[in-house]
Amino acid sequence: MSFTIRDATEADRPTLTRFMAALQEVERALHPSRRPGAAMAADHLDHLLGKVADHLGCCLIAEASGEEGGAAIAFLIGFVEEDEGHYLTVDYAAPAHISDLYVVVDWRGRGVAEAMMEAAEAHFRALGVRRMTISYVAGNEPAARAYEKRGFAPYLQTLVKPLS
Repeated sequence: MSFTIRDATEADRPTLTRFMAALQEVERALHPSRRPGAAMAADHLDHLLGKVADHLGCCLIAEASGEEGGAAIAFLIGFVEEDEGHYLTVDYAAPAHISDLYVVVDWRGRGVAEAMMEAAEAHFRALGVRRMTISYVAGNEPAARAYEKRGFAPYLQTLVKPLS
């Protein structure tokens, strides 16, 4: 089976919302900070699509070809982060950030995530962006391996401590 990647359109909103909810459930199983997917997906998607529109971003959909022609199998959302000030070198200022990447279970391990990241890299490279970041919830080792395979390396580490 093969697949194609394209820019998402408004007609994809129901699929994007469904995928956002599914991604949230994956992360929710890893950390208690995550709200139920159905409760947050539509509003969070609106928030991210606003960032895509305002920050030179991309929202991509992968679709199966062949027998399953047209069936959506993955999505990716990314945007250019705001420059945080003068403490970073020019190479690290205002990187692109992949905020969300989800591949349906039956298509995992078949190169979809890698192709989606490659398409996002091309989008941001064409804009002159020098770096791209991506993050994942601690414990999501499949995501960590996929990102490292694409050349991502550790950069920042965030720790959490309850104050109650």
